[in-house]
Amino acid sequence: MSNSTCPECGSSMEKGFIPDSAHGPSVHKSKWHRGEPGEMKFLGMPLGMKTDSEAMYDITAYRCTECGLIRLYA
Repeated sequence: MSNSTCPECGSSMEKGFIPDSAHGPSVHKSKWHRGEPGEMKFLGMPLGMKTDSEAMYDITAYRCTECGLIRLYA
């Protein structure tokens, strides 16, 4: 994002990210995935979602320091 001005109120936007908690102490950066979610199962039990690393993009977040608007970019 080249413009760091909030489109709603005109204040400055700060760059950040959205942490995504996993099992245990690890935390990852959220990603955007193309398409609809599919569920993985083992013996009929849900294990999570099917993903394709080729279809995932890092998400960068910008938050307005005044009004709190958040814009996400992949």
